[in-house]
Amino acid sequence: MNKTLRVFTLFCGFYLLGVSFLVAQSSEKIPLEDALQLIESNYQIKFSFADEAIGGKSISLPDMTTMSKDEMIYWLQFTTNLTFEVLSERYISIYQSSSAITNNVEALNEVLIFHYLAPGIAKNVDGSVTVNPSSLGILPGLIEPDALQTIQSVPGISSADEKISNINVRGGTHDQNLFLYEGIKMYQTGHFFGLISGFNPYLIDEVTVYKNASSAQYSEGVSSVIDISLKDNIEGANQSGVGLNFIATDAFSNFKISEKTRLMVSAKRSLTDVAFTPTYSQYSSRIFQDSDFSNNPSFTSIDSNERFYFYDASLKVLHDITDKDQLSANVLLMQNSLTYSEESIGLNTAESLESGLDQRTFLVSIAYEKALSSQWNAKAQFYASRYGLEATNVDIANDQRLLQENNVNEFGFKLDASYLISKTLKANYGYHFTETGVENLQDVSRPDFRQFTRDILRIHSLYGEVVFSSKDDTKNLKVGGRGMYYENFDNIRLEPFAIFQWQLDEVFSFDFSVETKSQTTSQIVDLQDDFLGIEKRRWIIADEKDNPIVRAKKLSSGLGFSKNKFSLTLEGYYKKVDGITTRGQAFQNQFEFTTAAGDYSVKGIDVLLQKEWKGVTSWLGYSYAVNKYDFQGLIPPIFPNNLDITHSFNAALTYKRKGLQVGLGAIYNTGKPFTAPLITTPLVDGEINFDTPNSSRLPDYFKLDFSTSYVFDISEKMRGSMGISIWNILNKENVVNTYYVLVDDVPTIVQNKALDLTPNLSLRLYF
Repeated sequence: MNKTLRVFTLFCGFYLLGVSFLVAQSSEKIPLEDALQLIESNYQIKFSFADEAIGGKSISLPDMTTMSKDEMIYWLQFTTNLTFEVLSERYISIYQSSSAITNNVEALNEVLIFHYLAPGIAKNVDGSVTVNPSSLGILPGLIEPDALQTIQSVPGISSADEKISNINVRGGTHDQNLFLYEGIKMYQTGHFFGLISGFNPYLIDEVTVYKNASSAQYSEGVSSVIDISLKDNIEGANQSGVGLNFIATDAFSNFKISEKTRLMVSAKRSLTDVAFTPTYSQYSSRIFQDSDFSNNPSFTSIDSNERFYFYDASLKVLHDITDKDQLSANVLLMQNSLTYSEESIGLNTAESLESGLDQRTFLVSIAYEKALSSQWNAKAQFYASRYGLEATNVDIANDQRLLQENNVNEFGFKLDASYLISKTLKANYGYHFTETGVENLQDVSRPDFRQFTRDILRIHSLYGEVVFSSKDDTKNLKVGGRGMYYENFDNIRLEPFAIFQWQLDEVFSFDFSVETKSQTTSQIVDLQDDFLGIEKRRWIIADEKDNPIVRAKKLSSGLGFSKNKFSLTLEGYYKKVDGITTRGQAFQNQFEFTTAAGDYSVKGIDVLLQKEWKGVTSWLGYSYAVNKYDFQGLIPPIFPNNLDITHSFNAALTYKRKGLQVGLGAIYNTGKPFTAPLITTPLVDGEINFDTPNSSRLPDYFKLDFSTSYVFDISEKMRGSMGISIWNILNKENVVNTYYVLVDDVPTIVQNKALDLTPNLSLRLYF
């Protein structure tokens, strides 16, 4: 057993030693007002509310000796369908949601496990996982509630190279995830070219993740759906905040500008072009280690100047026209910008070089919601978005300039409705229209060459589903489907799905889901040095010729056990995805310049053990998967997927006492595959002679992360927080990618490495 595995085994051993059973919860219901008085006395806190907000509600109060204050608040919020807004360590405001559709959406019980992995994360009866950043407890390696980092703690979700822009759900590529921001598809999710989430967590209400079957309203996303929604309540206290860490500074404000109007704004700006910090040093080394800047043998640098920065800004306006009508508008701007100027000696002359890379997203939407009756709601939304990636690469040695662009323009209209048939039955249905245009430009000087393509696809979608929950909440069923008409292809596709959950008794549960799904946009890599070798992937759209529609069939089934704050979930799954291409898999072996279509299939098991006791939360996750390609046009046709990680472990311990939180966590993965040259004849006819594709494995991956934070009251209306995180605290060298290139006619190995020990510090004020 190697040293890494021994360390991880020891860590898991300490976790398992802490697992013990506590006292079961009470089932007797009491008025909510009486329950709140008991909670105030037990936790030394104070609730403020209007009598009509809590009138007529009763709850079964759980055993408070086994729950922290944050856990209790989070449980109350899900149980009562009220909003509990923490104003300070002592004062909490309670109010009803003003959303026109809230009552119908929450009419059926949707939550299965209130505290899943950590406070602020819940598992729902349809198999989805919901993250509430405002209630999120500390997670190892993080000092801020980053939802896209948080979801990687869920078994089956990871990032093979530690990037937000490369989240892999059950063996799928990042582009096979549907990211939605307020119902709008996102083609960019991160800053620092994938290392940092691009969404401000302090205005996010919740992030819902579907890794199994999803609701019928979600077309696209053959691997997963990640739905980000902002707060939608007019009521509630005003809140603002500012923060600073070793990478960026940010600010947000959420306030009422009138009795019927609320404004939410946020902004973030990097410090990378004004301050050089240890965190920036590590991030920069990681993201630029295999770029055009670090792999340019054609010149010798004598002076260089690199400027990199990113920013984002968001705005949301809510306006209650009446108590049954609400109007909302959203704007989001996201930008990454890199400029690299260099004076170099090449060809016996001193010349100036300037290259650059810009990645940006802009979107705007307007939505109108109306409660047509006490049972019937409707929502209409118009939106437009634009994603752009532009790179300029100047090659002094060859006196050449290369301009590359990849743009995605999307316009959409959505009409969604929900009808509450009875206390146990609800119907959701709607119509969606999207027009997506993808542009790709390649412009080269000396010799002059210009290639520009624009492809447009229009899709009309109808969907419908029925949601059933038995009177005793022990059986839950969601069944329905989507019908898509592809206007360009004059083709119709039907996609049924079903989700079933059965609470067998007080501690055991069973779930099953099946779905078919498709997507029309994908990412490909033409050349590894495209876009300066930093963001190599470009978006394309299906044309049913060279780029087929990607289609998936998914099946999952699982068992759950939950008692006395100990839970165990075991889930098996099978997924087959057709219509993938070799260009979409970014091969760096004998298939790098080969074009072929095929499929991949993955089968596996996800396991999660979780235990809480007296302020301590612990979990141990494990995933087993076998992931294989099938490209009938290649030899051999069947071989391991680039993302075939057979074994993956994720373990953590977190502790909270009053304002102090501490987290320690470890991740251990077996290495993913790569292709090495044939040992006996590594070179044939001046080209690398590769071995069987993906027949070698990277070394196992292991890292240990640490975080701590402290929240304190400065005054009745102001709070502060401090946080420290250390990513890869043991400074373990992890290789996340390996490939070979020819250097002086010799096959030479190139290794991309993960982050070394990376510290970060955060300071925040809330008022």
